[in-house]
Amino acid sequence: MSDSLSSLHPAQVRLAQAVLEEVLADGAAADRALARHIGRNRKLGARDRRWVTRLLFGSLRSAVGLRRRAGDEPAAWLAAQLAEVHAATAEDLARLGLPTPPPAMAEDDEARRNWPEWLNVAATARMDPDDCDALAAALRQEAAVDLRVNRLRGSREQVRALLAEDGVTAQPLEWAPDALRLAARRPLQQTQAWRQGLIEPQDAGSQLICELLSPVAGETVADWCAGAGGKALAVAAQQRDRGTITAFDTDAQRLRRIAERANRLGVRSIEVQAFDGDAPDAVFDAVLVDAPCSGSGTLRRHPDQVLRAVDLAAMAATQRAILDAAACAVRPGGRLVYATCSFLPQENDDIVASFLQAHPDFSMVPAAGVLGSPPADADDPWLRTRPDVHGCDAFCALRLQRAG
Repeated sequence: MSDSLSSLHPAQVRLAQAVLEEVLADGAAADRALARHIGRNRKLGARDRRWVTRLLFGSLRSAVGLRRRAGDEPAAWLAAQLAEVHAATAEDLARLGLPTPPPAMAEDDEARRNWPEWLNVAATARMDPDDCDALAAALRQEAAVDLRVNRLRGSREQVRALLAEDGVTAQPLEWAPDALRLAARRPLQQTQAWRQGLIEPQDAGSQLICELLSPVAGETVADWCAGAGGKALAVAAQQRDRGTITAFDTDAQRLRRIAERANRLGVRSIEVQAFDGDAPDAVFDAVLVDAPCSGSGTLRRHPDQVLRAVDLAAMAATQRAILDAAACAVRPGGRLVYATCSFLPQENDDIVASFLQAHPDFSMVPAAGVLGSPPADADDPWLRTRPDVHGCDAFCALRLQRAG
């Protein structure tokens, strides 16, 4: 963004401060809290929204160090962010109603990476320090906007041309067949492509997880932890809407969002089912488990997650239980994809290794044999996407085959 500091006004700062207060005091999700506040301030212009968003998420991308310096004082966070990133002077801060920022402190690995202690300990126990540094630096950047082209209604080149007519520049990603990456953030809801149901926002790494499942027309598919249905919708498009997809989740409210999204995209093959996590009576040709996890791989989009403690042992127990239940729903000869939006081996490699010991009828299918290399690594059976390599969130996924 090119807005100068002179375009920043006290009202914008007060709004950013109010949102940050909710995040720090109440544990609110930053994106949802921001949307609520912007929705209550309909007169905000585009520049106002940009500044509020920049202040909020810029501060959260330095949250570990800022919390050490200033506790949970939103005004101090914003003052430090403006002084260090935007070169705000004492006069600038006073004009904006902000205090003098607290003095900077020497940074250790946690503050430099913006990783809380639990994440830094877990990562450095299993990963090279230089690798941690590269990944952390990429996760502190703003995420790109990736779109999934809805192949039910058009080709990638057709959609790209249609977006260009509306002034939106997008580039195809060679290794993700339905992905377009925007050159810059743009509002999409008023574009022809959106109105015609030709596009859906979805990180390219998330799209690759669906490609790894490789569903074909006529198959029955279970999306085990479906949430709001992004992957179920992608699977439906891969099947040309000629299959049966059951979207399972324990959160019925999130499942209700699927119908509206499916209607816009012209998808008819998804049915939703709220459940308690136990295996249903039915069996499926393919099962996708996008397991609940620490979310360490999505810190670009959700930097507020560094403020929350994660019990990795409890998380691993949940992940293993979900994988065991989902495996029971895979027909003999069927396939199972396990995925997380975490880069930690404790939530990926360790879970599947334990699972395979208890389920000898399942075996690994190397990702490179399904997707090619890149994006997969020919020497690693897992699909692992990274922001510093692929420009995607950090996902891990593995395909498993059940013996016939």
